Amino acid sequence: MALQLEVDEARRDMYLLLRATEFERGSERITRAERIHEALFVLWSRRGLAAGDFEIKRDGCRSPSLAHALEEAVRSGEVVHETDAGLDTYSLTDSGIAAAGEAWDAAGIDERADASEAKYAVSGISGRELASFLYAAFPEVWNDPAARAEAARGGFDAACSMYDKGKITISRAASMAGMGYEEFMRAFQATGKPLSG
Repeated sequence: MALQLEVDEARRDMYLLLRATEFERGSERITRAERIHEALFVLWSRRGLAAGDFEIKRDGCRSPSLAHALEEAVRSGEVVHETDAGLDTYSLTDSGIAAAGEAWDAAGIDERADASEAKYAVSGISGRELASFLYAAFPEVWNDPAARAEAARGGFDAACSMYDKGKITISRAASMAGMGYEEFMRAFQATGKPLSG
């Protein structure tokens, strides 16, 4: 019963994440989502939900309940699964847009904002940035000491890169780097890049 509840919750939030993107120009298809497992993990954490069945590994995280929900959605024809540069991507079909629209319309404004921010945070970043981001945000779920050490080592460089891309706030960047707010500001400015407005 618990797994079915997690699958149902994963399915609902999967549709929120897939819907939480802008439409492609000249298309009725919603743009595809990369790293949807990580985005769902960030979304659940932002909403204060339990980590569920997530497993964090060196190259990201995985949720069996989300994998099951995605397989069902692909089988039903609501989602198309493709691989792009080694990343799994998922697009909503016309029937998927309708299904995602129902979940989106039923969600509150805060849930929609959380879905959009969670998806944006993990898209377009490197594997090293992703590992450092996940480690800084959710250190309690890392069980592999070697992976923890590697993620912590790359914290400053990953924080600078993600802040420079506008993926995270300066407060989150400081946390990723293991520094205080002002200490990170000075260290970032020392790299020669300007602080964002």
